[in-house]
Amino acid sequence: MNHEKFDASRTGEQATPMRRARNSRYRKEGDSAKKRRWLFLLADVFLLIAVVAAVFFLVVLLTPLDLFAGEGTEERAVVYTVEFAGVDSTLLGTLQVGDEVTDAETGSVIGVVTEISNRRYEVFTDIPSAEMDEALNSYVVTKNTYPDSYTTLSVTIRATAEYTPGVGYVAEDCRIAVGRAYDLRFPAYTGEGVCVSFSAVSRGEEVAQ
Repeated sequence: MNHEKFDASRTGEQATPMRRARNSRYRKEGDSAKKRRWLFLLADVFLLIAVVAAVFFLVVLLTPLDLFAGEGTEERAVVYTVEFAGVDSTLLGTLQVGDEVTDAETGSVIGVVTEISNRRYEVFTDIPSAEMDEALNSYVVTKNTYPDSYTTLSVTIRATAEYTPGVGYVAEDCRIAVGRAYDLRFPAYTGEGVCVSFSAVSRGEEVAQ
């Protein structure tokens, strides 16, 4: 009888460490589950931030420039010159001072022709000249001069544009800037040219850009 009580007591003493080990394992599993939940929450937060950033980028990219124009926007008169290279000389008579100029891409009227000029159509090559340029003290690339049937046409245009600091000059929906290519439509001619000069007039004072 005493042996049975001793065995039962010993069994209980052995059960206590086992219970503690089991409880410890449950606590570790619970801590691990909590860590996993925090990791999932953190991943969700980063994903949400990435989605918001992507949406903001698309809104800025697709929003017209005039929606960002604040109190700094100012209306100015601008004069710019667009050159058209390799134009058929027979088309010179189709352009007239006073013609409206339309941006063929947007359909917006972006000015009126104020001056027309032309010069010989010349194209520089990648081949250096065989003769030394004494002024530059070096060999220079050669250029091909085309016959009178082709010309480089320069058209000066005057327009009213909105000036915004950090954005520049915009006539209707078209940005005006030196070096920018344009597909322009005149009443009797349409061609692709590059802006080679630009100036803006504000409050009676002309500011070269």
